[in-house]
Amino acid sequence: MMRRIRPFALIVFAGAAACAPLVRAPAPPHHFLERNYVFWTRGDTSLIYEAHPAAHLFLLDGLSVAYDQLTRTDPVTNKPRRHADATRLIVSPMFRIRQLKDSSAAVRTPSFMPRPLLLERLRVTGLGTPRVLGSNVRYPDLLLSGVRLTVTHHSNGQAGCFRAGYRPKDPHANECEPIPITDPTKVLPRDTLEVKLNRADGDFSSTYVSAMVHSSLLKDLSRGDTPKYKLGAAVGYDWHPRGIFGALSDEQRPLYGSWRLRGQGEGMLAWGLGCADPSSKSGLERVACALKGRSRVTLEGERAPRAKGPLAARIHPPIIPWRGSVEISHAFHWLLGAGLFVRLNDGQDYYNIGFVNRRRATMYGVMLDVSGSDLYRRRDPTLP
Repeated sequence: MMRRIRPFALIVFAGAAACAPLVRAPAPPHHFLERNYVFWTRGDTSLIYEAHPAAHLFLLDGLSVAYDQLTRTDPVTNKPRRHADATRLIVSPMFRIRQLKDSSAAVRTPSFMPRPLLLERLRVTGLGTPRVLGSNVRYPDLLLSGVRLTVTHHSNGQAGCFRAGYRPKDPHANECEPIPITDPTKVLPRDTLEVKLNRADGDFSSTYVSAMVHSSLLKDLSRGDTPKYKLGAAVGYDWHPRGIFGALSDEQRPLYGSWRLRGQGEGMLAWGLGCADPSSKSGLERVACALKGRSRVTLEGERAPRAKGPLAARIHPPIIPWRGSVEISHAFHWLLGAGLFVRLNDGQDYYNIGFVNRRRATMYGVMLDVSGSDLYRRRDPTLP
């Protein structure tokens, strides 16, 4: 058990915000990548807060080059290009913690979720009739589509037995055995009828591969370099294979499942575009300038196989094989991407060993979106 980490998540969160202005180049746009957040929740009297620091490190990013190519005519045909391709390679160190309202304000079994590999192939397509002036090309709308392959590890860093009332057979074994009862007056949480989990140091671990296809429509680029509206959707499939480092245990696999089907939809509205001189704007335009940033509505859904087997039949209430959420957020430009969000979540808990429980909560808190906007412009305007 980890204790006294009350400021830890906030320090990491503040550190991520502090790093944002140190980047001289425009920040890369994130499409269907996790955002940083700290939230509180109504109705959960056991929780102080939950935090999710997620840093995405772009080792290779050709998206800005693809946008640049669609602003120029083809040097061979002297006609506007319709498509441009890009490759991305991203590493994402992430984790999630919950600090509890107990005597020591403990952080029990945090989620460690490093993603050592994300490989993505993108295609940008110009939509509509472009404006062509010499070699300069401007499409009113763009369609960004991609295929993504990832490898992710998810664990809670614990080595105890999955079920309460059990102990490891020896320090080097992954198998557990019931704790013998030597004192007949002592009642231990024996696994006789209903299964109870070891939430103090019970182990959870899985390494999985994912495939995702996603597409985003970037609208209203005729008046500037960044889209005013964005609509996007993504579908992904996770596979938890056997026999690899950190794989699901044989005990947990029938409960957690070997696959996950995920879906996500998002709508974005950019506020305050062209607010260099707010004093010259109308009243409504000044409000838009004050809200300069990005508002989002995000829908997420997840489906897992239904838990089967004799162990699943002894978990009450039964494990829910689905999860869904809807989120409304706004990130302020003048706060370097920090903002507020509200999320409604229901279904299977996403917090490592807690997956056997249903988590129904209204979450509200602070989010940090350090991603940049999609910049449809020339990387070097001096070039022909």
